[in-house]
Amino acid sequence: MRVQAARRTYPPAQMKARKELGDLLRACREDLEISLSQAGSMFGVSKGAVALWEANKSIPYAHSYREIAFHYHVHLDSLAKLCLQAQGIFRQTNPLGYELLYLRILKGDKQDEVAKGLRIKSKSDVISRWENGKEAPVVSRFPKIARYYNVPVERLAKLHLWAQKISFSNNPFGYSLHLHRVMKGETLEVASRALRISVGDLRYWETGQGTSCPPDLLSKFEEHYSVSFENSIKAARKIKQRAA
Repeated sequence: MRVQAARRTYPPAQMKARKELGDLLRACREDLEISLSQAGSMFGVSKGAVALWEANKSIPYAHSYREIAFHYHVHLDSLAKLCLQAQGIFRQTNPLGYELLYLRILKGDKQDEVAKGLRIKSKSDVISRWENGKEAPVVSRFPKIARYYNVPVERLAKLHLWAQKISFSNNPFGYSLHLHRVMKGETLEVASRALRISVGDLRYWETGQGTSCPPDLLSKFEEHYSVSFENSIKAARKIKQRAA
């Protein structure tokens, strides 16, 4: 007796995005009055692959959207965001992974091309894990990733902290310390050696356990990160005053 494979189901928001994407791809092709075979030749895939895209049964690879946007005359940014939703990757639940995949779509690179560009010796699966939110890049890679995608490292560092549920509003001084360490691409161990304090002490201040940073230590922080922490110190004091 032949058993039919169960049809994969998707959450409503993802299913809606997949349908919108398929409908858009079909409408674009029909507007250009080209066949499935012609569309397939444009994108280096079979006509069957294009038919599956349009029927919402599969979606194009992330590196394909630059070509699709170019040939179908649609805005790449809008197409990229629709692709992310169709893959079930949302900014609210996976902020850093969402951004990394979004940037890769805009650049038009395959995962193994990104891995090669970042000099990651392991297979491209590591890029997939970053994008799916299963794993975060090691801190030392953030400046390299920012350079590769030509975006400010602060943008990626903030998303990294957001993904870890670390917010400025709850711990302004610790948040700022952590943010600038990630922007600098330093692990706790590397930063603590440069600052000549223990890893435990640095973690103590980053996690907001300290309430008043000694002036000499604050000077160390500001010199090492080349930034003033005056605003975050003031914000931390206000929080302390409200709690008193």
